Amino acid sequence: MNSDYAKKLILKTRQYYEKHGESFAISRQRDWPLFLALLQYIKKGDKVLDLGCGSGRFYSLVKQKGANYLGVDASKKLLRKARKSYPAAKFDYGDILDLKLAPQSFDVVAMIAVLHHIPSFALRKQALQKVKNALRPGGFVLLTNWNLGQKKFLRIRSRYFWQKILGLNKMDFGDILFKNKRYYHGFRKMEIARLLSACGFRVLQNYYEKRGKKAGRWKGENLVTVGRKLPIYPH
Repeated sequence: MNSDYAKKLILKTRQYYEKHGESFAISRQRDWPLFLALLQYIKKGDKVLDLGCGSGRFYSLVKQKGANYLGVDASKKLLRKARKSYPAAKFDYGDILDLKLAPQSFDVVAMIAVLHHIPSFALRKQALQKVKNALRPGGFVLLTNWNLGQKKFLRIRSRYFWQKILGLNKMDFGDILFKNKRYYHGFRKMEIARLLSACGFRVLQNYYEKRGKKAGRWKGENLVTVGRKLPIYPH
């Protein structure tokens, strides 16, 4: 994908969240069951970065584990919602592709429904390399991404696929514009595993999830992936 076009897609998605951030947060108030599955990688005293934190829903669970939390997001509206809901937590405004974080300063980085909004292999790799730099050796990256392999996305995936074949679509294969307002990349298990491996992570878990249970590709609502930074020292 052309880098300039990728940047336009990022801007379009961010404009959506800036405009609709408050209503979006209201629709996402419940804790996803998958959050509980991710908590096993967080222990007391850990430093946790919630990258693309949105309205801060992950904070309360991290706090229950006795870990230290920092939420970062590029939507000012969602950050206002987060600060109002969780005044004791720390939230910063930041761009995932331009992180200014001290090397090896976190034990865990959570990217919940984030990476699928980053267009192009090059930019996704750039983001994960910054995450790796911010993690201590043996630290964990916790990823969830929409499963666009679900049958409910068949029509929109087919439309963008054939547009790509006909040269009418500047995005990559597997990409969609959901309701023509925000960009998503539909990861496959092998694809995201290779991406993490290329960025210096060992893949520990990689499965489709639905209502807290593992599911087949067509039924799982999210693709859940956990990577551990190499080399691995005692964590």
